[in-house]
Amino acid sequence: MKKLLIPGFALALVVGFAAYAAADESSNVKITAEDGMIELFDGNDNKDCEFTFTTGKHRLGEGNKCRNDELYSFKLLNVPSAATIILSDAGDCGKDENFYFRLKTIKYEVTTVLVRLAEISSFEEGAVITPGLRLLEKHGTGGTVGGKWTCLEIIRSE
Repeated sequence: MKKLLIPGFALALVVGFAAYAAADESSNVKITAEDGMIELFDGNDNKDCEFTFTTGKHRLGEGNKCRNDELYSFKLLNVPSAATIILSDAGDCGKDENFYFRLKTIKYEVTTVLVRLAEISSFEEGAVITPGLRLLEKHGTGGTVGGKWTCLEIIRSE
């Protein structure tokens, strides 16, 4: 009987420790990302304004502190994966003006370096333009892009 107790007790300890370690590990993993932020910058790389990264359409310069047609780049700070970001110089974020970019975050809690609008047009559709951010679609990128930004749309996944 004693011969069965010792291996059984050892097995129970191992299983218990593994369960405890797994529970402790999972408590460190966030279930959902915080909202995060998107910061917008002028031509001198000075931060002009920022938005909490929540679903919505923003016409720059209307009801926010951003300056329309004076922004050249952006940074993402701790934004969730699988979100769509649309950048456009059309007031409704449409494809009917000088440029339109549709981007997708592709990793959990994305933080990027400064992403310049003028450089996005040099990437092919489907390319990763910076770690965690993919260019899905672009239109009308033959003209001036930097300093023409009018609309930002954020669509978070459900």
